[in-house]
Amino acid sequence: MNMGQIYLVQNFVQVESGKKTCEIAAEAVGMNRETYRQAKKVVESGNQEIIQAMDSGEKSISAAYESVRF
Repeated sequence: MNMGQIYLVQNFVQVESGKKTCEIAAEAVGMNRETYRQAKKVVESGNQEIIQAMDSGEKSISAAYESVRF
């Protein structure tokens, strides 16, 4: 190793074979994959009013998703 040189090492998390990352994320928060997908779309919409209603339980995830679906 030469002085002054930086070597970067990649350290990727290993994912179970046959599982999609979204499935793992959904399981981690106690949802199925479709519910997770819908919640993610609501958050990505940026509509704070609907996000807040979903987070508070005033609107279900599926109802919030229907509100922001294009």
